[in-house]
Amino acid sequence: MSSATTDKLESRASTLSLKKKLLFSLIPILLFLGGLEGILRVTVGLKQLRYKCHYPLLDNQYCPNVVAVKDTNGETIHTNSDGLLDREYDKTPLAGTFRVAVLGDSFTAGEEVKDGHEFHALWEEELTRRFQHPVEFINFGVGGIGPWKELQTYHLRAREYKPDLTVLAMYWENDFDNSYSKFMRGEPNPLKDEYPVESFLEQAQVIRKSFNQWLWNNVSLYQFTHTRYHMLEHQFHQWFRPEWREVPDQVRPAPETPSPTAQPVSLEDIDNDLIKKYPPLPGIPPKSRPKDNLETSLDDPWFFDSDAWDLIRKLLLKLKQEVEADGGRLVVMHFLAEYQYRERHDMPMDEFNDFLKKNGIGVIDPNPVFLKMSADELHAQYVPGDIHFNEAGNKKLADFSMDYLEQFIRKMKQEKASGQ
Repeated sequence: MSSATTDKLESRASTLSLKKKLLFSLIPILLFLGGLEGILRVTVGLKQLRYKCHYPLLDNQYCPNVVAVKDTNGETIHTNSDGLLDREYDKTPLAGTFRVAVLGDSFTAGEEVKDGHEFHALWEEELTRRFQHPVEFINFGVGGIGPWKELQTYHLRAREYKPDLTVLAMYWENDFDNSYSKFMRGEPNPLKDEYPVESFLEQAQVIRKSFNQWLWNNVSLYQFTHTRYHMLEHQFHQWFRPEWREVPDQVRPAPETPSPTAQPVSLEDIDNDLIKKYPPLPGIPPKSRPKDNLETSLDDPWFFDSDAWDLIRKLLLKLKQEVEADGGRLVVMHFLAEYQYRERHDMPMDEFNDFLKKNGIGVIDPNPVFLKMSADELHAQYVPGDIHFNEAGNKKLADFSMDYLEQFIRKMKQEKASGQ
């Protein structure tokens, strides 16, 4: 045997030996990981399935055809084939149908209540009865978004369903921040019609996030490590947040249970015009209006001339423009958070209503209904330990706005019949 042949055989034997070493070194690692997975499955178990999918530009949308149980309240999540938390709809409405697109965040999505008890589902049921023909309310709500993403949702999804009317439900507590943070981070701007064509990188991002979702739904070890990584990531963002994301003391919510050593505050020292109309709730000091509009955006909702309000107004006018270009009309319904009602936050609600009316946008303002409630009555409208309306709160919203919507739709029909 020649030396060249010998060297070749020795090289092949060395390669096989290296592969065996790698294989045998992987076996204990795989056994260890498998053992950890088994222990976590028994002791912790798999958490709630993730039923949100990543789409280019519109992140955090519902996946299509999902049935999942929400672990916080046991409610079952059903999505349709288009990834909407609703029943199936044809893109083109049937003849004689009046169609409404409902935009909003998690309050609109309605994961916290049983199917059919969301405020827009109650609208659909009652208005269909009143008009004696189908009135459809299609739920485009999804958690964690504001008017910035809602404008994009209309542009990319809702308009395909050819709605006659679009209703945007706006939540005062975080819709400003959800929108303004997108603007400050330089994301594609719907005010400039920045709807970029899908790139290879975006498609790769979709595939990566879809794989991560599969891991979450099927691997306990991934859930365990990813949850703790997310906590660390959140803390990191808190440490290094920009100045415009700082929470000023003047807008921090007061504790639900006041400190026994806290000094009582005289109403004379509180700058709050709202308490002239809605007296403070017993034992709950009203919030004084912030004195200055600081660099942070988190006090902007109090100041109608702030940067965040300027952005919100532009977004709503842009949405109105797109809706009307499609032959529809726009209505905005807005409401505060429970703690904002409790503390009598003197927000520029009247200025907002005037702006909407002046610009031909319909207004549903249920805030006086909740401000007139006692603390116990108010608390009874919300899911315990949660910020969202329960079934009673959704019904309160629907009942308050039902007559207004009926009159608005009748007027639209009359204008269409007369050719206006």
